[in-house]
Amino acid sequence: MQSLIEKLSGPESEIKFVANRVDEDQKIPKVWLDHIYNHGLFHMFVPQNILNFKMPMTLGDFYFPAAVSLIEQYAKIDGNLAWLIQIGAGAGVFAAYLEPNVAQYFFGRPESVVAGSGYATGRAIKEKDGYRVTGDWKYASGISYASMVTANCILDDGHSTSPQIISVIMDPSDVSVLPNWNGMGLRATESHSFSAKDVFVPKEHTFVMSSDNLRHKTPLYKLPFHYFARAVFMPVMMGMMSDYLDNFKIWMEHKFSGQPLAELADLAKKTQVMMDNFKDVFYDKLELLWAKSISGNSNSEEEKSFYNLCIDGTSNYLDHLYECHRYTGMEGARMNTRLNQLFRNIVTGSSHYLLSPLSTKISK
Repeated sequence: MQSLIEKLSGPESEIKFVANRVDEDQKIPKVWLDHIYNHGLFHMFVPQNILNFKMPMTLGDFYFPAAVSLIEQYAKIDGNLAWLIQIGAGAGVFAAYLEPNVAQYFFGRPESVVAGSGYATGRAIKEKDGYRVTGDWKYASGISYASMVTANCILDDGHSTSPQIISVIMDPSDVSVLPNWNGMGLRATESHSFSAKDVFVPKEHTFVMSSDNLRHKTPLYKLPFHYFARAVFMPVMMGMMSDYLDNFKIWMEHKFSGQPLAELADLAKKTQVMMDNFKDVFYDKLELLWAKSISGNSNSEEEKSFYNLCIDGTSNYLDHLYECHRYTGMEGARMNTRLNQLFRNIVTGSSHYLLSPLSTKISK
């Protein structure tokens, strides 16, 4: 794994080279997609027994912390790349809730990947053998190349008195994409909106994310989804912040001809110490929760502590980011500089609901 990352982040790497162009192009380059497909990165969390190809490396269900660390390493190359990897790979856990033949149909190929939305802004009317789906959804990262589209819907079965949420899988040809992603950062993620109108979805192409519905009861899939999701979002933040600090130090050296102001050097050092300390705590807690999932002794208080750690850590990252960026002047203000792009990517990534303080206070 490390040799792969070292090769990708080297000065001759085309993966690294195009990172400077994706913000302006506002789309994922083909060289990135080819790399993701060739290394099975969208399948890190898919049950391996349903794949129709041999994975170049297997991580997620065998050692979850290693997969999380890999996402962080990609984020050091570029946040857009890591965001799309974790979104596509993270949705691979959906396969564990499907019948094996259905999971293989949707997830079995190297190019199989989900785009979708977790917001329940659709309606699924129960019919014989399936559901009639209509709705509008936002922020479907990677929808331009997705092989399937997932969406959460409020179930209308004609008799339930309390709202129930069901997840549906649709073919991209059954939805209309509204190319309206205009986030200040992560602009290459193509996180557009989509809609569906009266689309019939067979019952076997639906699932409910409940432990009772798991077809694969291994430690990875027993992880509570709010913990799993934060565990794969947070390394994107960590890697992007590391990339920002590296570029901040480069700017500092150039700006002051190798003799930066003492207060700037101290700020960079303070930020590095904060990041190193957080990383140690993050991976220690991740290891602990993974071990407990393997042993079957999960603890809700420890899980809550972990996702609070992610939220508080994101806030701490932002505080240090703003403090650093305040010094960068017009270099940090111009949209075509790497410092500016990284700043915008970090702020945009931190805006995700799962990393927001609001996620612990109100429901979606």
